[in-house]
This record gives sequence, structure tokens and C-alpha cells, in this order.
Amino acid sequence: SPEVSLCMIVKNEEHFLGRCLESARDVVDEMVIVDTGSTDRTVEIAERYGARVYDHPWQDSFSEARNFGLQFAQGDWLLQLDADEELEREDVPLIREYVRSTEYDGYSVVFLNYGPENAVYRHRNVRLFRRGCVHYEGIVHNVPVVSGKVFLSPVRIHHHGYNISSDGLMKKFKRSEALLLRQIREEPENGYARANLVRNLRLQRAFKESIVEAEKALSLLRLSISDRQMVLNDLLYGYFITGDLRKAEEIGRCGLRENPYHLDMLFVMGSVMVRQRKFEEAVAYFSEYLRVRESGEELPGLEGLLTDTYGYEGRVWNNIGSCFLELGKVDKAVDAYQKAIGYERTNVLFYKNLASVYLQEGGVKSAVDVLEDALRMGVADDVVKRSLERLKSWQRPVSVV
Repeated sequence: SPEVSLCMIVKNEEHFLGRCLESARDVVDEMVIVDTGSTDRTVEIAERYGARVYDHPWQDSFSEARNFGLQFAQGDWLLQLDADEELEREDVPLIREYVRSTEYDGYSVVFLNYGPENAVYRHRNVRLFRRGCVHYEGIVHNVPVVSGKVFLSPVRIHHHGYNISSDGLMKKFKRSEALLLRQIREEPENGYARANLVRNLRLQRAFKESIVEAEKALSLLRLSISDRQMVLNDLLYGYFITGDLRKAEEIGRCGLRENPYHLDMLFVMGSVMVRQRKFEEAVAYFSEYLRVRESGEELPGLEGLLTDTYGYEGRVWNNIGSCFLELGKVDKAVDAYQKAIGYERTNVLFYKNLASVYLQEGGVKSAVDVLEDALRMGVADDVVKRSLERLKSWQRPVSVV
């Protein structure tokens, strides 16, 4: 059976590293870890799992550090993970099967990125490759360049690095921004770096700056289709957030002509229509989001796009419910709100919206049932609790003396 080497670069990762190594230990034959200057228990944890640890001073380049570590791997195949990632244990048999292949030199895997407030983002990247067939490029948001045939696999990796405090996230964004600006100074025509700078500014909520950089990238560079889609999506979002709905609609229609399966654009365009009170059009965009999400359709070559709204089915049904309510279609609104709760039982807003519709129609008992469901799920806030008390008092029989 071909041997597999785990390759990693780390620095001060004692919080995440043990979980990462535990998830991979049953599929790898060796662990090769490059430490770029840890001052915590990172090295101790790595060695406890039998890893060979190589010290390497940080050179302000993720690719440089990754390429440095590749030389020490002895396996036929290389699995690359970051410390804040975790391999899905159920997919270990798939990896064992893939490394026996003589047809492919790399495997793209599915990333499920977890953020604050139960947010889930999805994208793809190549993380399993035949030794000698890969090198990394880019000092930040580095890209594995595989010489050979790549297969789009269903193997999953869970990424926990964005589910941290807002201060921790901002430090990450600022660090990446500095490296991206340096890379752009050195490589002004690097579209991938410019697309990532636009995204970085958006994540910092610097929307005006993000719009300026996005417009600059679109006008000055010949972007790849993937980079162009990334920039158009962030530009659409920037215009929506800053209230320029005319420009947002223009950019959204352009982006969806080029990639009609872009979930994020479909979601934001639905929101643009809601803001303009075009509720029928909003329902159409949200419904198309649900259709594409269920079908899994993707445009070939764009599988690596990050999908921010991957887990938004509940929010989409909630938005559809609100649109139907504005259109006077109460029964459809109720059905949509019920579907929203079915997808996301921990979002108290969906319970409030459904209970509100019931109350408008005189259904006090139905409203009470919904709010009690929220209470049982442990998501009821003070508003729900007060409303529940008030509604129950209305239901109590009045004694006549």
C-alpha cells in the first residue's frame, strides 16, 4: 500500500494541533511538521504524536515555508493540513482508496469553514497529491500547483480557524492584508492576490475601500474567470451594503450571466430585490438559490470558489416567507417560515416571524405553540418569553363572580 506523509507548517497552535493530528493519524504513515517559531506547547504536542519537527524561521511567505517542508516527506503521497483543520474521520477509507490510483496525481477536497454564529462557508482546494507533483505559489492564500490530473473528491476537511473572537479575526485579516499588499507591489498583475485583497477588505467591513480595489482589478487586469467571479461577488456585496442598489443590481446581473450557479450572488440579488420592494423578483432569486443548492450544480473550473452562503437554506426560506407576506400570500408565508425552522432550529427570528403571522390571522394557540417550541429548543430570548406569558394570559379562562 502506498505510504502517505502528513505535511504541515505551524506556529503557536497548541489550541488546535492535537485535534488535527488525531484526525489524520489513521491515514498517514508519517508526520512532517515545519515550526516557524512557536513559543507555546506546539512542538511538544507534535512530538507526542510522533511527528518529525523541523525548525524554520518565518520568511513572510506561506509558500516558502510549505515548499521547505515538502523535501522531508518520504511518502508516496502527501496530505497537507493546517493546524486549525480537521479531517472528516468517515472519509479516511476514501483517501486510502485514492492513493492506490494510478490515474490521478492530486485530489481536490471540500472545505467546510466554520465562523461565528454557526456560519458555514464552503470551498475546494487540492490537499492530497502525489509526491514530486506539487509546489506552492503565493506568499499568502498560497496555491498548490499540481503537475498532473486532479480529481474532485467528496473528502471533507473541517476548518475551525475563523470561529474565534472578533479581535482574533481582525488580527488575521490585518496580517493577510499586509502580505497581500506586499505581493501586489512585487507582482502588480497578480489577479489572485488582488481578488484576495478585495475579499480581505470586505471581511474587515472596509466596504468603500473594497469597492475601489474591486473596480480597479476589473478595469486594469485580465482576471481569470475564478478571480473575476470572486471580485464581482464582493463588489456586488459592497454596493448592496453601502446602499447603491442600482450598481449592485447591475453587477449582480453581470456576474450571474457569467456563472448562473453562484449561490452568493443569487442570495444577495434576492436581498437587493427585497430592498427595492420587488418581492416577486426576490422570490425568484431565492428559489433559484434553493434549486442550485439542492442540485449541487457548479460551473466547471469554478469549483474552488468560496461560498459564503452555503448553509443559508433556513435564511432563504425565511426571506421567501417575508416576501410572500408582503405580497399578501399568507399561507405561502407560513409554509416558508416552517421550512426555515426545519432547516435551522436554533434561529429565534424564524420562530418570531411564524408566530407573528399566526397572530395577525388570529391564531393565538398556534403562535403559543411556536414560541413554546423556541423555548424547548433553548433559543427563546426575553422577547419570546414575555410574549409567551402575555399570550398565555389571554388564553386563561376568566372567573365570573
